[in-house]
Amino acid sequence: MRVLGTLHDSLYAVLKPDVLIIGDDPVIGLLIALRVSSEGGTAILTPSGLCKEDWPSADYGAISNSEATCWTPEIALELSKWLGPGFREATLARAVTGLTAACARTERVHLIADAMIQTSSDHCRGIWGKKPLFPVALNEIQGPVHPLWTFIRRDLPVLRFNRREMELLMPSKVILTTHPSKFVEQSSAMTKAGLFREGRNYRDNWEAERLEDFRHAGLMTLQ
Repeated sequence: MRVLGTLHDSLYAVLKPDVLIIGDDPVIGLLIALRVSSEGGTAILTPSGLCKEDWPSADYGAISNSEATCWTPEIALELSKWLGPGFREATLARAVTGLTAACARTERVHLIADAMIQTSSDHCRGIWGKKPLFPVALNEIQGPVHPLWTFIRRDLPVLRFNRREMELLMPSKVILTTHPSKFVEQSSAMTKAGLFREGRNYRDNWEAERLEDFRHAGLMTLQ
């Protein structure tokens, strides 16, 4: 069975989702995936952490982990716009469960749980005009990811790179939810969201900034 538009018109098994969401902001990633799938699109979530030596600042790890789990009644109310009125007073745990279940029901959201993604520096033979994305080599040191992903992968369909179904990724759109790893070369074509949202302030008024993360993510579409 072929999933998410796997193509064999090249030398490789190429997966072409509408949106690839890279980063370590699990809740925002789920919300974006739900928005994309609700419009009939396909989305792949790929957790991506940073090694300490790659942090953009000395306190990045502590701040990003804390902000990723920042939760307020206002955020719950905002999220209920997409999950329904029963989530107006939801806890973070219930929100994650609800988002994961909603994504799974669409059958258009998948998770890559066992490999980080890297951008390519050149074109591949047989694939012209675009630069696909690859899994990071197993011998490369990869940063840890948020513990919430452990719970999310229990209920979302998981994809793995293999020679038959998926060797490369060629998404129509790439969204970064946290500062990208050294394996990902940023480009102007990539969209920033969540903890990596354009203009976001990490150090002041966490709760207000986090609420804006959810508002921004809720407006994301396939376009």
